Amino acid sequence: MQSVSGNWATVNDILHLTGTLHHQASVLFSQLRETTQKERVDMVMKLLAELEEKQASAVARVSDDASKSTLSEWHRFEPTAIKDLLEEGHGCHDDMATEEVIKLALLLNEHLIDTFESLASEAGSQESRQLFEGMCELERSQRIATVRSAMSVNDW
Repeated sequence: MQSVSGNWATVNDILHLTGTLHHQASVLFSQLRETTQKERVDMVMKLLAELEEKQASAVARVSDDASKSTLSEWHRFEPTAIKDLLEEGHGCHDDMATEEVIKLALLLNEHLIDTFESLASEAGSQESRQLFEGMCELERSQRIATVRSAMSVNDW
C-alpha cells in the first residue's frame, strides 16, 4: 500500500483505510461488550461488531473488483482515525446506553457517507466516481442495518 501523502491518497489507500476503520469499529464494539453490564447494550454491541466486520469484508471485495487504473488514481482525502470520531461523538464509557452506542455507529456511517459523496463529486474519472457512489450506497445500507439492529434489540 502506498502511504497517504498530506491531503492526497490513492483509491486503493482510501479503500484500505475505510476497511481498517470498520475493523477498528468492530474491535471497539467487541471491547466495549466486555465492560458493559447491560444485556441490551451487549446485544447491540455484538450486532454492531458483526456488521462492522461484514462491512470491512465488503470494502475488501470492492477493492478486489476495482481495476488497477482506478485503484491507482489520486484524490484529495483527509483520513480520520476512529479516536477522532469518538471524540466528536463524546467518546466511549463503560456505562453507555443503547442510544449512545447506536449514535456512535451512525456517526461513523455518516462520516463515511459524507466522505464518499465528496470524493464522488470531485472524481476525475467515471470509474472512480462510480466506485465512490457504490461506497456511498454500501455505507447507506450499513446505516439501515444499524438502525434495524437497534430496533430489533429494543423489541426484545
